[in-house]
Amino acid sequence: MAKYINMGWLAERAIYIDSRDYQFYTSDIKKNSNGILLFAPVTGTIVGILVSALGSYIGIIQNSWLRLIIVVITCLLLFFASKITVKLLWKKADFMLYNLSSYQKREVLQKAKRQNIIIKIVVFLFGLTVVAFYTNYIVSGEAELLIIATLSLAMSLTLVFDYSPLIRKKIIKQLEREYF
Repeated sequence: MAKYINMGWLAERAIYIDSRDYQFYTSDIKKNSNGILLFAPVTGTIVGILVSALGSYIGIIQNSWLRLIIVVITCLLLFFASKITVKLLWKKADFMLYNLSSYQKREVLQKAKRQNIIIKIVVFLFGLTVVAFYTNYIVSGEAELLIIATLSLAMSLTLVFDYSPLIRKKIIKQLEREYF
């Protein structure tokens, strides 16, 4: 199966590139459509709440080691939920090979380059939020912190899995060498 990397938007449609053969694809995913991207945050939040509720019901949530185990389980489940979300997104999208003109390639690459910087900043900030809130949850046991951290992690993971900023950076450099 192809590994698609989201390169941004062109004419209100998502543009993806196959990381193996560097072919561009357009999808029927319209800009600002977010239905399937809610799957990971919602799943992660529900799992976190269920695990936390189960733990407090049994009376074991008072132990910080058990809260750490809840965080680890939530993170693992969220990792898989985010992966599944992106796979479902790719499955839902009708990818069509798209031959870009040199002007369009330049435009897509320039936008992707700027967007990549923003994605890295957002992922870094979400990462700080996740670490701070999970740590605070482990110490204090407040379920709200677990929910906020889980949502932040879900958004961050989904963003990383769809856009793959490090692979994207390599692809952008390679394409700039080839075309410009």
